[in-house]
Amino acid sequence: MDWSKQRVAHEIISYFPVEIGTYFEPFLGSGGVLGTLIPKIAVASDSFAPLIEIWQTLKSSPENTEEMVSRTLESNVEKFQN
Repeated sequence: MDWSKQRVAHEIISYFPVEIGTYFEPFLGSGGVLGTLIPKIAVASDSFAPLIEIWQTLKSSPENTEEMVSRTLESNVEKFQN
């Protein structure tokens, strides 16, 4: 089963109010809903620490993201498979 919200992101946001102050995303994952909504202000979180590291690197050092993702995947391969 594919648990990704990416495929249904447009449908999900169709239920949101027209105006949103701060968007809170408790289950960031691939960021499908956040990327589709593109709010002015957002707070995103996820319980999977390696995923959050990837997002933080993308935000703070986009030029280092590819290297960081490779290292994270290599050191957490079992976690990503489950």
